[in-house]
Amino acid sequence: MDPQDSARKIEALTIFSLAFGGNAALKAGVGLARNIPMAGALVGAGGNAVMTYALGASANQYYKAILSGKENEEALSEGQQKSEQVLEEAIEQENALDGILAHMILAGHPECDAKNLEEAIGQLPLEENARRSIKKHIHSLREFDVLLQELQPEYGLVALAQAERLARSDAKITEAEQVLLDKLETHFREEAEILDQMRPSNYILTQDFKHTVRGLQFSRDGMYLCAAGDDKSLKIWKTYDECLSFQLIHDVKDAHRDAIKALAMSPNDEFLVLASKNRKLSFWEYRNGKLLRTIESGHRKGINALVFCDDKTLASGSDDGEIKIWNVDSGAIRRSLLGHKNSVLSLAVSPISKHVIASGSNDHHVRLWNATTGETLHDLEGHKFGIYSLAFSPNGQTLASGSWDRRICLWDVTSGEQYATLEGHTAAVWQLLFTPDGNHLVSSSDDNSIFIWDLLTKQIRVRLDGHRHGVYSLALAPNKSIIASGSWDNSVRIWSVDLDS
Repeated sequence: MDPQDSARKIEALTIFSLAFGGNAALKAGVGLARNIPMAGALVGAGGNAVMTYALGASANQYYKAILSGKENEEALSEGQQKSEQVLEEAIEQENALDGILAHMILAGHPECDAKNLEEAIGQLPLEENARRSIKKHIHSLREFDVLLQELQPEYGLVALAQAERLARSDAKITEAEQVLLDKLETHFREEAEILDQMRPSNYILTQDFKHTVRGLQFSRDGMYLCAAGDDKSLKIWKTYDECLSFQLIHDVKDAHRDAIKALAMSPNDEFLVLASKNRKLSFWEYRNGKLLRTIESGHRKGINALVFCDDKTLASGSDDGEIKIWNVDSGAIRRSLLGHKNSVLSLAVSPISKHVIASGSNDHHVRLWNATTGETLHDLEGHKFGIYSLAFSPNGQTLASGSWDRRICLWDVTSGEQYATLEGHTAAVWQLLFTPDGNHLVSSSDDNSIFIWDLLTKQIRVRLDGHRHGVYSLALAPNKSIIASGSWDNSVRIWSVDLDS
């Protein structure tokens, strides 16, 4: 490994951070490991993480000798000798850790026989070598308490993080799993406290998009995150630990023949729909990454916005100025909503009255529609430029609109009156999301920032900075404390925000 190789710097930093001894080093190393795709969101598979620590300790021995003034050959010989001891110990620790993880798997699958258990292990968020080792341990397992006594404190964070990740991998923790987790936390009390404190406020989930990330959404159950962009690609992550950990499970390079401009997930969590400049809609089963079908939209120009009204009804907005309402099952157009004089840039549906749709256009108008009858309920004027983002409050009484004019307007849905304006962004407002309790509004902008507004005071409560270019897309996890953002800098970031304190 060449630490000067820019492509390897994160890996190198992680190994050397892990090398410098004690839990503080582990804390720093694990934080860095979030940026290594093979390592998972906290640490890698049990064995991989143990060996990473061991390699770091070995490297540390070598550089200690170099810094002491010894010649390279003498330092290398001394480093190799001490490394052998470290690696021998690491192998023993790896076995103990894999045994502990095997106990966790057994506790989570009490109903499985040996064959089904091996199949279940094959689906877990672990590296293949760790799966093989755990399968071997399953059939000759030593007592959990014995393994726990063998595991040294330096590996406590690895054990805690991986055990919790395995327990949460099926979105529930069994009573037997909780008993083992409690034993781990009691045994590694100091490490457990570090684990609670070490989660970073934000980190880059991926920067592998080649162009802007246009669409971003969590599934309703919070177990998946989907992202799509101008580079025609679709990425799908499985989430763990209540959306604190992510595993990329599908990376579709050419999900469309043209730039993807919009993404929407069905309310029943069965599939997602992508729309692009080529006017087509594609339907995907996101759990297995398979294309279900592609249909012609009937739009005369590219599609900019998608929103589900219900499980069977989808709305699309286009540069042709039209909004089309679709029957999802048949692919037939139920009706077209006509009235905008320019491109339809954004759509939103009321969470209370599913037939009420809002649309924002480059004609500077926001319209509220009855999607069932096609009637315009309100024509809202207040913005000076195009409206790129819309969001209804959870109670359906407020509509928020964000525009190229840098302002966010709040509208009373019943009367159609504008009752507040939020100003603070210094460039176009690209995306808006209400928190589930309706107390806060999240906005993203071309000024590279994300604001979280307190709707009682109409003031910015939190500002999130980290993206290098405009933030085009946002997604909010069901627990409301995790925000995903997609940017013109080709990245997706994950933010952890506490709005209850």
